Amino acid sequence: MSSLSDEYKILQDKIDKIGAFRVTIKGWSVTATIGALVAIASGKGFSPAISSFAVNVLLAWFFWFEREQVRLGWLFGGRARNIEIQIDKHRRATGEKVTFSTPNIARSLFGTKKPRPLISHTFKNDQLNKVLSRINKEARLAIKSDLIFYLVLGLAAWLPKWFGVTPQSPSPSVTIQNTIQPATQPLLDQNSQDVVNASGRRAKKNIKVSK
Repeated sequence: MSSLSDEYKILQDKIDKIGAFRVTIKGWSVTATIGALVAIASGKGFSPAISSFAVNVLLAWFFWFEREQVRLGWLFGGRARNIEIQIDKHRRATGEKVTFSTPNIARSLFGTKKPRPLISHTFKNDQLNKVLSRINKEARLAIKSDLIFYLVLGLAAWLPKWFGVTPQSPSPSVTIQNTIQPATQPLLDQNSQDVVNASGRRAKKNIKVSK
């Protein structure tokens, strides 16, 4: 019995961690969708169609990730339920008066009866019955993995595209050109000095000629 109790504690811990991790995955999904909508509205990143498609691919991966958590939860829950039944039987076999089944967590969470199939039709062909059983299992798995939640987020990612939200273009940069003209006074002074010198030389030549 001690080995069953130890295994039951391990399974219970794993089931608790799976539940917490599913909440984390949903948080990632909401964050990714909101981030994409903000990026599309602000005109950053890719075009709205590409951004929405990328978000849907990411949401599909998150959904598959959560689906795996649900599948593992079912496996661990089934094993924990069997352990609970064996513990209950052992208590009854030892002559202990059992008025309340304990532990009873797995049976309370996952039930004691076989889940009712979504499609209950039975075919004469065994192959078709296997396919139907597979469809029922995958449908139940998708519903328990909160498929509607991910579909709503996926549709929300396409709202900017459907409603024609125009991304805000970034404000144009303003370039201030330097309009200060360089000082030309020194150049004018130099030109005036050259003219004076040239006039002085011509005057000296005229004086020499007159002599």
